[in-house]
Amino acid sequence: MDNWHKLRPELFQKAAMLPHGMYQPSPWVNRPTPQPKQTVVSIAFPEGADGLDGTEITVKGRLAGVVSMAIPSPALGGKMLALGRIDTAHATEGTVVSVADSIGTVVSMPAYDPDRKRTRG
Repeated sequence: MDNWHKLRPELFQKAAMLPHGMYQPSPWVNRPTPQPKQTVVSIAFPEGADGLDGTEITVKGRLAGVVSMAIPSPALGGKMLALGRIDTAHATEGTVVSVADSIGTVVSMPAYDPDRKRTRG
């Protein structure tokens, strides 16, 4: 709608007559956005690693997150693929983690195909 200011001209005129510097934005506009403390990552474990659902993720002996779910992954050649929430400091690809006496590695999301290289059915 190109002529929206003609619907209520008195409001448009009042807004146009505000002196410079009179507008005070809400403090919510200028506040910094909080950074997330955790993020979701994919973790690859050796084939046959069981009992990973709901267990704690540790990095170098320190608690870093929790596994949400784990299933065998055909995209990873039968390895167990776990999704978990982990501290952002440890969310880089290649980070070695420990879960329930199993050693795993943070990997890129195997189901995510941004270049669309996989065939579709």
